[in-house]
Amino acid sequence: MVSDHVEIAERYVIELWEERDLDVLSALVDEDYVLREPLCLLEGHDALAERLRDTTWGDVMIIIEDVIASGEHVVVRQTWQGVQQGAFYGIDATHERVMLDVVHVLTITEGRVVEDAMYYDVYALFEQLGALPSVDKLAAPKRLAPVLRLVP
Repeated sequence: MVSDHVEIAERYVIELWEERDLDVLSALVDEDYVLREPLCLLEGHDALAERLRDTTWGDVMIIIEDVIASGEHVVVRQTWQGVQQGAFYGIDATHERVMLDVVHVLTITEGRVVEDAMYYDVYALFEQLGALPSVDKLAAPKRLAPVLRLVP
């Protein structure tokens, strides 16, 4: 059972999120699917299909780093890369390649993904798109000099 869930999770990440193969959507994803991610909440099979048709990100490449399964839950840690080809949250296309570490916490029931809790660093995403200053360039707060007290 766990090995089946691992196979479903790997297909979900590669065939849907990387290859955007909508022909496997019905086989892998439940009709009442829910996606929770830092920037949105999607509910339903059709909402995911619409998201996968979106062309904001092109030349997507995903490398699965780790897969951990227990019962109906599978955690997939991946490195995601894509080129911003369209407007994204008010940021015009930069045609820059973005790289993110992404974690999916999937719930799989009866051979289909019913929920995906996706986690990634939103600041890193917007920083790479030039919408936020680099963490390296942020001013560090001034530190006070330590106070030495002699206690009798």
